[in-house]
Amino acid sequence: VFNEAPKGTLVGTEPPAGTEVEAGSTVTLLISAGFPQVAYDDGKSILLVDGASGKKLEPISNAPGAEEKDPTFSADGNNVAYQADGDVFLKDLTKPDETAVQLSSGEQKFADLAWAPTGDVNLLAMSETKSRDLCLGRITGDGMRTRCIEEPGINIGSSIHWAPNGKSIFAFGVKKDD
Repeated sequence: VFNEAPKGTLVGTEPPAGTEVEAGSTVTLLISAGFPQVAYDDGKSILLVDGASGKKLEPISNAPGAEEKDPTFSADGNNVAYQADGDVFLKDLTKPDETAVQLSSGEQKFADLAWAPTGDVNLLAMSETKSRDLCLGRITGDGMRTRCIEEPGINIGSSIHWAPNGKSIFAFGVKKDD
């Protein structure tokens, strides 16, 4: 659970401490995941602040001359994906001294990144900037495999969100005007 206690600290139980339970009953231990950090962009850089205090932390990325936007955290909070000039990058926050890895390049450019809230598959939803189609990018050890879903008559973008269970995507779309 998100909690101000240091990550890995026992912060409670379900049912609460002191509750009598029958022998063999299940008791859930609530372990602190720490308090989340907040990543945001200023149109130039990907910045990071402590979610509890608002204290500015070291920027995730600050590449000179690049327009860096759309940061999104992995489900475990250890990685941030973002786009710089339409190319997708991945920064491992557990290795602050390493540079971000470029996951996409070439003709396809992406925006509006949203990381799926699942721990078993590293999957991004995003819009392709030319076609404005919804695209899914699976992150693997070899980079990212991307597939786009054609949406004739609709431009996807501005806001893409996953349902908490990771089984649905909600995206802002605008009907194309001939």
